[in-house]
Amino acid sequence: MKKVLIILSLLACFSCVGQKEDPDYIYPEDIENQPGGQSEGSRFFHRVFVLEFTATWCQYCPNMTEAMENARKERPGRIQELAIHYIDEMSTKDSEDVVARYKVSAFPTVILDLDPGTRFTSQKTSLFTDYIDRTADVDAPGIALESSVKSGVLSLAVTVKAAVDGEYSVGAALIEDGIVADQTGAGSGYVNNAVLRSFLGDGGLDGTPAGRIKAGEESTVRFSRAFDGPQDHKRLTVFVLKDGKVLNTSACALNDKKGYEYEADD
Repeated sequence: MKKVLIILSLLACFSCVGQKEDPDYIYPEDIENQPGGQSEGSRFFHRVFVLEFTATWCQYCPNMTEAMENARKERPGRIQELAIHYIDEMSTKDSEDVVARYKVSAFPTVILDLDPGTRFTSQKTSLFTDYIDRTADVDAPGIALESSVKSGVLSLAVTVKAAVDGEYSVGAALIEDGIVADQTGAGSGYVNNAVLRSFLGDGGLDGTPAGRIKAGEESTVRFSRAFDGPQDHKRLTVFVLKDGKVLNTSACALNDKKGYEYEADD
């Protein structure tokens, strides 16, 4: 009963949630269409997948988000985050399942590329940038995306081009930007981006199998789900896994497509 009362009191604190109308504020820097990737090259562009556990009642969560945004500025285009909210107005069953899966009890918490060894709670920009630098030479698979919303159905095709032989899986999630809420530690008008709304497919963070792909070859995974609602401020994030860890990630808007991206050749 005590736990229920605590949760109810928390919910009362963050009942003010809405959408920010200023698009420049919703999409700071490279949040929607991240720069960095080239149209041609010999190696696929690599991004780090950031699983960010957060909540509007969490006093120090804005500090973690600020550290991540600073890292985004220092390493342009290298971060794709997925914000997992817990027991607030942005929390969903999928986000609660992710919290339970990783047994997260401290907020904020971050996990990079779904590797438990990268888990941290310290709000330091260097923890992001150091990891990005350490993984700069990863053999990242290429990711091409195409999405559409027609007749109440959201469809997404993800084509993976392997850089090395292996068994690959593909995960996809519908996310939302520009959600304004009262935030402990930051006051009113705080903007939340990359908020998990739902996973596509049944695999969740485990993804949907793409099969064994040989280096230089492709495999396409298709997702579909009912979608009946506003499309504004929503986009799709995709992550490619091998041996349970994310090797690369990308994102695109609804009713859009995105081709392979490459590192700039020296």
